[in-house]
Amino acid sequence: MAIELYVPKKYPQGIADVGEIIGEIQQDKVDILIDLDSLSLPINTEIFSYQPAPICISWLGFDAPYISSDNYFLCDWHTHPQDRDKYYVEKLVRMPDSFVAVSGFERIERSQANLRKSRRIGLDQIVYLCLAPGRKFNRDLVKAQVAILKQVPNSILVHKGLGDVEVFQAAYYQTCKA
Repeated sequence: MAIELYVPKKYPQGIADVGEIIGEIQQDKVDILIDLDSLSLPINTEIFSYQPAPICISWLGFDAPYISSDNYFLCDWHTHPQDRDKYYVEKLVRMPDSFVAVSGFERIERSQANLRKSRRIGLDQIVYLCLAPGRKFNRDLVKAQVAILKQVPNSILVHKGLGDVEVFQAAYYQTCKA
């Protein structure tokens, strides 16, 4: 059996052309399409919204994309106990003890105290993390985050999204000042 790698040819606005990818999936008559990234790449969710294969399954992303009751989401009984089905659009397919079946990553032990100190974060501070890239960054997001920080004493926000740092900083500064 030969396996071919498909690489999109068109990249309007720097992102692969969704129509081209969907066309290739349909042309190849793919029976089961498995998304191994889910919500961390918006293009995957957009492709799944077109239901380009008879069976579309999401797995290993942050969560199911909440697109269609015709789609599936792979999980297990630990991550999604029996009573969780009602919260999902997709049908949950529970694998036995294997939701994230990866290994081989080197783990380096770190002192939490030293790590926080190196980042100028106090041991008693509550840390919120925002990973929103520039394309998802907006004033409403900033306002909501600042509102949460105001309600949680001794809390900080760490923003690690890709984008223009000066734009991020200015938005947070202006919102905090207001």
